[in-house]
Amino acid sequence: MEFVYAGGGLGKAGTATLYVDGKKVGEGRVERTHAFLFSMDETMDVGRDVGGSVSTDYDAKGSDDRFAERGDSKIAGRPELIKGNRQIVYGGLTRVPSLAMVNMANRSYAITAEVEIPKSGAEGVIVAIGGVTGGWSLYAKNGKPKFCYNFFGLEQTFVEGSKVVPAGEHQVRMEFKYDGGGIAKGGKVSLYLDGKKAGEGRIERTEPFAFGEESLDVGHEAGSPVTTDYPKNGASYFTGEVKWVEFDTDTAADDHNHLITPEEKFMVAMAKQ
Repeated sequence: MEFVYAGGGLGKAGTATLYVDGKKVGEGRVERTHAFLFSMDETMDVGRDVGGSVSTDYDAKGSDDRFAERGDSKIAGRPELIKGNRQIVYGGLTRVPSLAMVNMANRSYAITAEVEIPKSGAEGVIVAIGGVTGGWSLYAKNGKPKFCYNFFGLEQTFVEGSKVVPAGEHQVRMEFKYDGGGIAKGGKVSLYLDGKKAGEGRIERTEPFAFGEESLDVGHEAGSPVTTDYPKNGASYFTGEVKWVEFDTDTAADDHNHLITPEEKFMVAMAKQ
């Protein structure tokens, strides 16, 4: 099929010509076209050959009528920038688009951070993504690990650890066990400190795709805050040092030790997944 676009802007007309083995078998005119890309497969068929001419029926009966599902690249079948189910980032990283991260929507995942806590104690953001209109934050408050999930800016769910993180080097981990059964479902949240459970709670519903225009930040929040539950002065900067953060999804998140060993960290860093 050859399509000669008339030009003159977006969505304009053109002439379509059909060939079989180099011989013309049909010709017709399309009076309007889509101003965006779409896939010409069985689920997105908006124009088909009808008796040697080109249909201009835009009823699109065969179109993919999914909405939120198409926001999840894995469900929609689109390529993802970060392949696999593990990713590691390092302290100081900021303003990373959510689409440049491993996909954690509509599935189980774990967030593990290695932190250095000063004698004065832990306060502030360890790692966060999103902002006031939706996202999550793993942070410390009053010395304890805490997790907030912000659902589209409509409700915030908190899970707080029961133990103060002492001075020194430690691993703080959050595990989210997805309920399954479709998109945007809830799940169980568990907090761990050096592999030992420090708290648990539940999120009843989650966002089914990326958290808008807000970014991933390590050690602080560069954009709008996921929550106002940070220190009273409003500062989100972590009082200690975040050395690295690892994200694991699906089966990679199922770690019975609830720790990232040096060997596991090395494998992820070298992209041997």
